Amino acid sequence: MIVDAIINFCIVLFAGLLNIIPAMDFDVSGFTSVVTSLKGIIQPSAYFLPIQDIAIIVSLLLLYQASSFLIWSFNWVVRRIADIIP
Repeated sequence: MIVDAIINFCIVLFAGLLNIIPAMDFDVSGFTSVVTSLKGIIQPSAYFLPIQDIAIIVSLLLLYQASSFLIWSFNWVVRRIADIIP
């Protein structure tokens, strides 16, 4: 009973926080033409360059940076909470 109330409160709170974020609508047709033109530029060079391997390495580097930032931000929040609670 109490657990249900806590879960319901958390869901309502999360939904309320999501409603605060403004909706961002934009036209995606420009992105498809950009992707098509980039594909046309990169596709001939795929015979000489290992494009798939380069993409994997770049995505792993970005994943490492994103995870490092998430760990840093989580630690920052925990330190701020620890500063409030002596």
